[in-house]
Amino acid sequence: MAVEIAMGIQPGFSRIPKGVLDPICERYGVGKKYPSELWKRVKTQIDNTQELDLSNEERSGRPSLLTPSKIAALKTVNSQNRSSTLRQVSDQLTDLGLEFGKDTVRRWFSKLGAAKKAGRIKPSLSDAQKRHRMDFISDRVDEPIGEYLDQGNVVHLDESWFYLMREKEKVRVFSGEDVPGPPRVPHESHLPKIMVIVANARPDPAHDFDGKIGIWRICVIETAQRSSKKSTSSTAPSTRSGWREPPHGRNRPAIVQEEYEFDCTIDAEWYKDWYIDVLLPAIKEKMPWLRSKRVVVQQDGASPHTGKGNPEILNSAGIARGWLVELVTQPAQSPDLNINDLGCFASLKPRVWGVNAFSIDELV
Repeated sequence: MAVEIAMGIQPGFSRIPKGVLDPICERYGVGKKYPSELWKRVKTQIDNTQELDLSNEERSGRPSLLTPSKIAALKTVNSQNRSSTLRQVSDQLTDLGLEFGKDTVRRWFSKLGAAKKAGRIKPSLSDAQKRHRMDFISDRVDEPIGEYLDQGNVVHLDESWFYLMREKEKVRVFSGEDVPGPPRVPHESHLPKIMVIVANARPDPAHDFDGKIGIWRICVIETAQRSSKKSTSSTAPSTRSGWREPPHGRNRPAIVQEEYEFDCTIDAEWYKDWYIDVLLPAIKEKMPWLRSKRVVVQQDGASPHTGKGNPEILNSAGIARGWLVELVTQPAQSPDLNINDLGCFASLKPRVWGVNAFSIDELV
């Protein structure tokens, strides 16, 4: 706009020539006041043979309190601990002789374009672990065509804790309602929980398979020896043929003992029995089209998975009746290579918390 006005200025004219201002105002969508003031500035500079300066005038008013020295102090304090709160930054500035409240610090950070960015801890891998990851991934590339294999024959295994409640949780109440009392536990480390083991694979719509092999509670089945809050051991009448003749000629009803699931610590023996008795039949039932083909069961390197010669025993158990189920251990510190760690658990746990279970049995 200023260039067009300067080109329209002719010697000897003290006013804007007729027909110059209207097209400029229409083209830039402005009123006549700003172009008129700009014309006066340009004409004064031309008349005084000054170098043409078309920049805007400096803004007037009180100078900003955010001086370059304070900007440097803000950046120095922030670089020492980038996760500090506004209150902590304000206190550190006070130690430097700059007494400003946290609201002022917030405005300054906003003016300087500072923003919070999320950061996550990543595993530190050794050179050997990095090479193992590269070899593991390279084995899943179809070299002739240079593309990744479809992974349709890979079953991913992993364990995770599921908690009945969270240590801190927000609740929604309507006006006039009382806030429900918090649940009571002996200690925050004693939150009711169960450990489950999950097996998933890639969905295959062609075979109407959703990718879910199963989810199992890590437990052992025990018989109740006496009545408890978990189970009952009681007497109940039975048929005549079920009675036995006790001493002293008195008939006594047989004792009915119930079985219940008792949470246990997963070890190599438990894992071996579960793999052979539960997982292999589930894979054969859910993925029958893979019979006579190679099936890969991918696990992490936890000690129950690899202890007591389990890999050799389980690989032998997977070769039977036309099936070839091979057990593979994924690289260390690589949860991103397992679909359960990558997304299944993160998706399943919020849904479990929304079930509103009040006991472990309801959670299961």
